[in-house]
Parts: sequence; C-alpha cells; structure tokens
Amino acid sequence: MIIATDQNRKKSKKKAKNDKKPGDQKRHTGSNLKPVDDPDKVKVIKVDRRIIPKGFHYQKVGYERVESFEQWIKKQLITSDLIHADEIGINIGGKRHWLHCASNASLTLFGPHKKRGTEAMDERGVLPFFNGRLCHDHWKPYYHYRCIHTLCHAHHLRELERAWEQDVQQFAFDPLMAQKYFAEFAATYQPVVSTG
Repeated sequence: MIIATDQNRKKSKKKAKNDKKPGDQKRHTGSNLKPVDDPDKVKVIKVDRRIIPKGFHYQKVGYERVESFEQWIKKQLITSDLIHADEIGINIGGKRHWLHCASNASLTLFGPHKKRGTEAMDERGVLPFFNGRLCHDHWKPYYHYRCIHTLCHAHHLRELERAWEQDVQQFAFDPLMAQKYFAEFAATYQPVVSTG
C-alpha cells in the first residue's frame, strides 16, 4: 500500500491569510456519484477459459508490456529538449521511500525508490543520459548531471511563501526585494554550478 503523504515529517501550521474558512463557498452544494444497490445497467463480460492458452500468466504478460512501455517513455524523455524532475517522500509498507518523477510536456515517468539522491535517479535511467534542459528545485544532487539546469519557479514561490509566513522575511512579500534576493542567490551559486 502506497500512501502519498509523508507521515514521518512534522507539519508546521501556516498563518491564516484571512478570516475565510477553508473549503468550498457557503452556497456551493457539491455533487458526486453515489453507489447504488440497483444500478440502471450492468454489463457482464464473459471469458471463455477454454481459449486462454495453457500456462498463460497475466501478471507476467502485464509486467512485460509495462516494462517495454516504460523503456519507450525513458527514451522519449532522454531525447526531449526539456524535462522536469522532482521527488517526494512516500510511505510504502510503513517505511520511508521516495517517489521520483521525470516529465516533459506530454509524458511522465514515476518510480519509487528507497533512496532520494543520485543512486535512485541513476537507477531510474533518465537523468544520467539526458543532455537537454533540466528544470528542478535547487537540490544539490541534480547538479551532478551534465545538462543545462533551469530552476523551477513553483519551488521559488513555495520558498518565498515559507520565508514570508514562517520566517517573517519582508523581501518575500515585496516583488522588487524578491528579485534582488534571487539575483544575489544566482550570483552566489553560479560559480558552483559552473564548476560542477
């Protein structure tokens, strides 16, 4: 069983931005499909087991088909001009794992691993062979790969939100101060990125 929330990490409460309660608007009724005891239509799909070849193993065939599709996705990602990469902590069987993701405009490859860093990314088989533009958060292991690095603005915005809400950093609220902060950040880390 995979749980997408990280049960091992303590969550900090964010400051309320306004007096509105979280959730839908008051007059929004919402809707969803409810299961019923007597559905309007039931379609039964019969399988004639006599036509299934002896020794046919559904899981093995399924795995082989997924494996070839995964190899195709990896090839498409490796030859892309731009891919995005990220990872998030997940819980598998009560133990901490990392769900690694690599994507372009039309394809996404997910894969869990016990480790977070380059060992896991190397085993996924995309980043070690990628030569295009890699968009990521500024986590140091991504700079291990020989490609053009681009930093993700969604991560920048999260960092600014955290700096404003938890550290009460004024620059995070003021766009001009934030621009100056990122310019200083880029000037500081550009030599590190250039030297590998």
